[in-house]
Amino acid sequence: MKLTQDLINRINAKQSFSHVIGESKRYLSGCKNLYTGNNPSLNYYNVYNDLSNLENTKYDSIGGWLDSETGLYYVDYCKSFNNVFDAMAEGRTNGELAIWDNVENKEILLIK
Repeated sequence: MKLTQDLINRINAKQSFSHVIGESKRYLSGCKNLYTGNNPSLNYYNVYNDLSNLENTKYDSIGGWLDSETGLYYVDYCKSFNNVFDAMAEGRTNGELAIWDNVENKEILLIK
């Protein structure tokens, strides 16, 4: 299966995922929101455009995350960091709710 279709399937299923585009460090922080909503399979109109040129983006990865409290699903371009505090600062600057730890495979909630 092509990578683009695999990512679209994950997004449409509202699965949490991260896909490394370039070199990825330990902590991921969302930097550019591509989609926020309840039903990406019906309402994420730019999904093909957003995923068709991943290798030419300035970001390290792309990820999807479901907020179980609100039911909202987020798709973001992300940057990665080796230092958790740098990742948290970037996340707060961008209004993120959490960052992702690639080593522990868990989210780290950001307290505002």
